[in-house]
Amino acid sequence: MRKLPDFFSTKEIAIIEAGEQTGMLKNVFLSISEDLRREEELKKKVGNAMTYPIIILFFLILSMAIVMMYVIPQILPIIQNAGGEIGWSTKSLVWTSNFLRDNIILLLIFFIGSGLLINGYAHTNRGTRFFDTQKLLFPGIS
Repeated sequence: MRKLPDFFSTKEIAIIEAGEQTGMLKNVFLSISEDLRREEELKKKVGNAMTYPIIILFFLILSMAIVMMYVIPQILPIIQNAGGEIGWSTKSLVWTSNFLRDNIILLLIFFIGSGLLINGYAHTNRGTRFFDTQKLLFPGIS
């Protein structure tokens, strides 16, 4: 087992050695298998728990894009015809809407390109090390 340190942890090796010395190897293996089963169940539960927020986030972004690209341009003439001073928040909303509509192709190219670059970096040695470190910092996400 010591020859395979990537597969067996030092904790598992120590527990098995203790089981060999005390003659309770069967109980030790049952304990280790139970721990591994609970660990896998916890990973599945965390993964399932993360599915719902990801779906909600996706539909939130989709609805914001629809509002910014289709709804705001439709109500812009009503706002302008109402007269009076347009506030800075409304101006920034209109500016953001115009920016998204005018640059949607460039934004899609940017995000797809960024995703491809990150994916390529993740497959290098440094990238793998970086993302593995992040997974250790946030174990529920990986």
